[in-house]
Amino acid sequence: MRVSYSPWRSLLGWRCLRCGRCCREYSVPLTQGEAIRYILKYGSVVIPYKNKSYLMRKLDGSCCFLIDRGSYTECSIYYDRPLACRLYPFYITTRPLPDISEELARYELGKRNYVFVYLDSDCPGINRARNISTVVRKAVELWLKYKAYRVFK
Repeated sequence: MRVSYSPWRSLLGWRCLRCGRCCREYSVPLTQGEAIRYILKYGSVVIPYKNKSYLMRKLDGSCCFLIDRGSYTECSIYYDRPLACRLYPFYITTRPLPDISEELARYELGKRNYVFVYLDSDCPGINRARNISTVVRKAVELWLKYKAYRVFK
């Protein structure tokens, strides 16, 4: 599935609607540490593929930890969920994506220091709140915390 991204400055905000779309439509990549921890803690829930690790999916294609409650969904390991889940729908990178306004994606970290922040345009929670500066700041802080541990390559 090809992801369509919007630069953060073009949006009003984001709020999770607990629809479960992200858990149904995307494979969940794991860091090496997460893969080891989840195997030890939850058993056979990790799938290796092309030198990477992903959470196992159920027969319906959804994440193995997704619980469908009918009108909403929830994660059975919410407080222990992977970094990819904690960051979704944000995509943060040190280089701008092609064909998307660099200016609208730039997030200043300090003098001459910045990252580029995008959100998955197809997430139903986009523009469901007016909090874009707050949620972007929190996502960047989380990203930087893990970047310090060299999780991203």
